[in-house]
Amino acid sequence: MIVALKALHAEFCLLDITQRVIDPLILEIYFRFAKAFLWQNLGGVLVTAHLAGAMAIADDLDLLLAPVARFIRIAAGYTLSIYLLHFPIELMIAAILHSQPDGPIKTAAMITGALALAVSIGVFIEPQRHWLKSFLWLWFERLSKSMARRWDAPAPDPASAARDNSAAE
Repeated sequence: MIVALKALHAEFCLLDITQRVIDPLILEIYFRFAKAFLWQNLGGVLVTAHLAGAMAIADDLDLLLAPVARFIRIAAGYTLSIYLLHFPIELMIAAILHSQPDGPIKTAAMITGALALAVSIGVFIEPQRHWLKSFLWLWFERLSKSMARRWDAPAPDPASAARDNSAAE
């Protein structure tokens, strides 16, 4: 729903409505960092409604999604590559399509192109995920042991430090 509203440029429509209804001086003084508050609140309400609806039908979803559970598990493996790569890919596609007029087709091309390219790169990243995970766990383990040694070391005695300073002078 949010993607559809974004493709239809509802954000700019709501911003235009906000600027027509509320005095520009009030917008500048009180809403400087929240000029798109109508769009942000609409997005928040839609996400909340989606989560509440998903919670309400969660028990029934097991039966409904059982035939496609394997596909969902495979697709879930690509979330890391999608998360890491979608924004840079969208910027690249936006730069490529810069000369095209803005609109729903350009937005849909950016979203589907970014998703398709991120998943296709994910085919190569996914097998490396387990190696990367074990490497990061090892690194964090070494880092935490090093930090624990520093924190567990006895604190210097302020009196002896003062004596050492006075003796040095």
